[in-house]
Amino acid sequence: LRKEMSSISEGKIDRKYLESEEWFDLVIRVIEAAARTRSREKINLYARVLRGAVTIQDRREFSPEEYLAVLTELTLREIEVGQVIYRQQCEVRMQPNENELQWAWRMGWKQLPELCSSVPKEDIPFILLRLQKSGLVREITGTYFNYTGGVYIITESFRKLMRYIGSKNE
Repeated sequence: LRKEMSSISEGKIDRKYLESEEWFDLVIRVIEAAARTRSREKINLYARVLRGAVTIQDRREFSPEEYLAVLTELTLREIEVGQVIYRQQCEVRMQPNENELQWAWRMGWKQLPELCSSVPKEDIPFILLRLQKSGLVREITGTYFNYTGGVYIITESFRKLMRYIGSKNE
């Protein structure tokens, strides 16, 4: 947490928020969540949620409480698969005349099992359903030639979460 907070410039800190009950409640929730995991990766993500919360921002645009709830609900393995998908799909631009399915394939969807080598192949569909339930990905639906389902793309909510915890808010 100290490392994350040191990355924020002094002028970006929302001092009024730091004195609010909302901040205090969030800190308590983060402490409780951190106490329930031994994963350093998840604890680092929780610290990033707190870092994002202390910066001056539009509180209606980002919701640290919701982000914390999503992160605590997911397992480390699910977070890892989500991160792989995000890295594949963080570029939004589709090419002219390209549909979502073609775009996902171009972004590397078919390589997902190899990129998630620590996850058994048979577990990936279950993990994708859990990520969909959390609102981070959605399955592509529609009538596409030779498409029987099973390809997922990240949601705008996932993009917002990653902007929130990924940037240093300097």
